[in-house]
Amino acid sequence: MKKFFMSLAVALVSVCASAQVYVGGTAGISSNKMAGEDSKVAYKFIPEIGYQFNKQWSAGIEFGLQKGAPCEISGVGNSTTYEVAPYVRYNFLNAKMFDFFLEGTVGYGRVTKVDTDIFEIGIKPGVALNLSNNFSLVSKVGFLGYRGMSYNGGGTSSSFGLDLDGNNIQFGVIYKF
Repeated sequence: MKKFFMSLAVALVSVCASAQVYVGGTAGISSNKMAGEDSKVAYKFIPEIGYQFNKQWSAGIEFGLQKGAPCEISGVGNSTTYEVAPYVRYNFLNAKMFDFFLEGTVGYGRVTKVDTDIFEIGIKPGVALNLSNNFSLVSKVGFLGYRGMSYNGGGTSSSFGLDLDGNNIQFGVIYKF
Protein backbone atom coordinates (compact mmCIF):
# COMPACT_ATOMS: atom_id res chain seq x y z
CA MET A 1 0.00 0.00 0.00
CA LYS A 2 2.90 2.31 0.77
CA LYS A 3 4.25 1.80 -2.78
CA PHE A 4 0.86 2.72 -4.22
CA PHE A 5 0.79 6.08 -2.41
CA MET A 6 4.41 6.78 -3.32
CA SER A 7 3.62 6.04 -6.99
CA LEU A 8 0.55 8.25 -6.79
CA ALA A 9 2.58 11.07 -5.24
CA VAL A 10 5.27 10.81 -7.93
CA ALA A 11 2.61 10.85 -10.67
CA LEU A 12 0.94 13.90 -9.14
CA VAL A 13 4.22 15.79 -8.79
CA SER A 14 5.20 15.00 -12.40
CA VAL A 15 1.84 16.23 -13.71
CA CYS A 16 2.01 19.40 -11.63
CA ALA A 17 5.62 20.09 -12.60
CA SER A 18 4.59 20.61 -16.25
CA ALA A 19 1.42 22.54 -15.39
CA GLN A 20 1.00 26.29 -15.57
CA VAL A 21 -1.41 28.72 -14.00
CA TYR A 22 -2.78 31.31 -16.39
CA VAL A 23 -4.93 34.44 -16.25
CA GLY A 24 -6.70 36.29 -19.01
CA GLY A 25 -10.15 37.09 -20.23
CA THR A 26 -12.27 39.21 -22.55
CA ALA A 27 -13.59 42.75 -22.36
CA GLY A 28 -15.65 45.10 -24.49
CA ILE A 29 -17.19 48.58 -24.40
CA SER A 30 -19.35 50.64 -26.73
CA SER A 31 -21.79 53.54 -26.83
CA ASN A 32 -25.21 52.37 -28.02
CA LYS A 33 -27.84 54.83 -29.25
CA MET A 34 -31.32 53.65 -30.14
CA ALA A 35 -33.86 55.82 -31.99
CA GLY A 36 -35.44 58.36 -29.66
CA GLU A 37 -33.16 57.48 -26.70
CA ASP A 38 -29.99 58.89 -25.23
CA SER A 39 -26.68 57.07 -25.77
CA LYS A 40 -25.88 54.44 -23.15
CA VAL A 41 -22.65 52.61 -22.46
CA ALA A 42 -22.64 48.85 -22.97
CA TYR A 43 -19.74 46.88 -21.50
CA LYS A 44 -18.50 43.47 -20.50
CA PHE A 45 -15.57 42.42 -18.37
CA ILE A 46 -15.02 38.67 -18.05
CA PRO A 47 -11.66 37.66 -16.58
CA GLU A 48 -10.60 34.02 -16.33
CA ILE A 49 -8.12 31.98 -14.37
CA GLY A 50 -7.04 28.48 -15.24
CA TYR A 51 -4.57 25.68 -14.87
CA GLN A 52 -2.87 23.98 -17.82
CA PHE A 53 -2.13 20.38 -16.86
CA ASN A 54 -0.24 19.53 -20.07
CA LYS A 55 -0.29 20.44 -23.80
CA GLN A 56 -3.76 18.89 -24.22
CA TRP A 57 -5.76 19.62 -21.04
CA SER A 58 -6.65 22.78 -19.13
CA ALA A 59 -9.34 23.69 -16.64
CA GLY A 60 -10.47 27.11 -15.55
CA ILE A 61 -13.26 29.47 -14.68
CA GLU A 62 -14.59 32.64 -16.27
CA PHE A 63 -16.46 35.15 -14.13
CA GLY A 64 -17.55 38.71 -14.67
CA LEU A 65 -20.28 41.14 -15.56
CA GLN A 66 -21.98 42.56 -18.60
CA LYS A 67 -24.38 45.42 -19.26
CA GLY A 68 -25.98 45.47 -22.68
CA ALA A 69 -24.22 44.00 -25.69
CA PRO A 70 -21.05 45.88 -26.69
CA CYS A 71 -20.83 46.76 -30.38
CA GLU A 72 -24.31 45.46 -31.20
CA ILE A 73 -27.26 47.58 -32.20
CA SER A 74 -29.44 46.92 -29.18
CA GLY A 75 -30.80 48.73 -26.18
CA VAL A 76 -28.67 48.69 -23.04
CA GLY A 77 -31.38 48.82 -20.36
CA ASN A 78 -30.79 49.08 -16.63
CA SER A 79 -29.91 45.44 -15.91
CA THR A 80 -26.47 44.01 -15.32
CA THR A 81 -25.65 40.34 -15.88
CA TYR A 82 -23.26 38.61 -13.48
CA GLU A 83 -21.89 35.34 -14.78
CA VAL A 84 -19.66 32.43 -13.87
CA ALA A 85 -18.62 29.59 -16.18
CA PRO A 86 -16.20 26.81 -15.21
CA TYR A 87 -14.71 24.94 -18.17
CA VAL A 88 -12.45 22.13 -19.30
CA ARG A 89 -10.42 22.73 -22.46
CA TYR A 90 -9.00 20.01 -24.72
CA ASN A 91 -6.37 20.98 -27.32
CA PHE A 92 -6.99 18.50 -30.12
CA LEU A 93 -4.40 19.94 -32.53
CA ASN A 94 -1.10 21.66 -31.76
CA ALA A 95 0.32 23.20 -34.94
CA LYS A 96 3.48 25.25 -34.31
CA MET A 97 2.10 28.57 -32.97
CA PHE A 98 -1.56 27.49 -32.96
CA ASP A 99 -3.58 25.33 -30.58
CA PHE A 100 -7.06 24.31 -31.75
CA PHE A 101 -9.34 23.39 -28.86
CA LEU A 102 -12.81 22.44 -27.71
CA GLU A 103 -13.98 23.97 -24.46
CA GLY A 104 -16.70 22.21 -22.47
CA THR A 105 -18.47 24.73 -20.26
CA VAL A 106 -21.27 24.96 -17.72
CA GLY A 107 -22.34 28.56 -17.21
CA TYR A 108 -24.69 30.44 -14.91
CA GLY A 109 -25.72 34.08 -15.10
CA ARG A 110 -27.97 36.31 -13.03
CA VAL A 111 -29.65 39.33 -14.63
CA THR A 112 -30.43 42.07 -12.09
CA LYS A 113 -33.54 44.26 -12.18
CA VAL A 114 -35.49 41.66 -14.23
CA ASP A 115 -34.66 38.82 -11.81
CA THR A 116 -33.71 36.24 -14.46
CA ASP A 117 -31.37 33.24 -14.27
CA ILE A 118 -29.44 32.14 -17.37
CA PHE A 119 -27.93 28.65 -17.80
CA GLU A 120 -25.76 27.09 -20.48
CA ILE A 121 -24.01 23.80 -21.01
CA GLY A 122 -22.13 23.12 -24.17
CA ILE A 123 -18.98 23.20 -26.26
CA LYS A 124 -17.16 26.23 -27.63
CA PRO A 125 -14.59 25.58 -30.38
CA GLY A 126 -11.59 27.88 -30.41
CA VAL A 127 -8.02 28.61 -31.37
CA ALA A 128 -5.07 30.04 -29.44
CA LEU A 129 -2.22 31.90 -31.14
CA ASN A 130 0.82 31.31 -28.93
CA LEU A 131 3.00 34.41 -29.35
CA SER A 132 5.48 33.19 -26.71
CA ASN A 133 5.71 30.56 -23.99
CA ASN A 134 3.77 32.90 -21.69
CA PHE A 135 1.44 34.96 -23.89
CA SER A 136 -1.44 33.80 -26.13
CA LEU A 137 -4.28 35.39 -28.04
CA VAL A 138 -7.43 33.27 -27.78
CA SER A 139 -10.57 33.22 -29.90
CA LYS A 140 -13.72 31.17 -29.38
CA VAL A 141 -16.10 30.84 -32.31
CA GLY A 142 -19.64 29.68 -31.74
CA PHE A 143 -21.46 27.40 -29.34
CA LEU A 144 -22.98 23.90 -29.48
CA GLY A 145 -25.30 23.02 -26.63
CA TYR A 146 -28.19 24.08 -24.43
CA ARG A 147 -29.08 27.55 -23.18
CA GLY A 148 -31.99 28.34 -20.90
CA MET A 149 -33.56 31.22 -19.00
CA SER A 150 -35.76 31.14 -15.94
CA TYR A 151 -37.83 34.26 -15.28
CA ASN A 152 -38.98 35.59 -11.92
CA GLY A 153 -42.62 35.24 -12.97
CA GLY A 154 -42.16 31.49 -13.35
CA GLY A 155 -41.71 31.26 -17.12
CA THR A 156 -38.80 29.58 -18.85
CA SER A 157 -37.20 29.74 -22.29
CA SER A 158 -34.67 27.32 -23.74
CA SER A 159 -32.71 26.57 -26.86
CA PHE A 160 -30.56 23.67 -28.02
CA GLY A 161 -28.46 23.92 -31.14
CA LEU A 162 -25.36 25.03 -32.99
CA ASP A 163 -24.39 28.70 -33.45
CA LEU A 164 -21.42 29.40 -35.71
CA ASP A 165 -22.51 32.95 -36.49
CA GLY A 166 -19.84 35.57 -37.10
CA ASN A 167 -21.50 37.62 -34.34
CA ASN A 168 -20.66 34.88 -31.83
CA ILE A 169 -16.87 35.36 -31.79
CA GLN A 170 -14.93 36.11 -28.61
CA PHE A 171 -11.36 37.39 -28.50
CA GLY A 172 -9.22 37.35 -25.39
CA VAL A 173 -5.71 37.09 -24.03
CA ILE A 174 -4.01 34.63 -21.72
CA TYR A 175 -0.81 35.06 -19.72
CA LYS A 176 0.83 31.90 -18.34
CA PHE A 177 3.02 32.13 -15.26
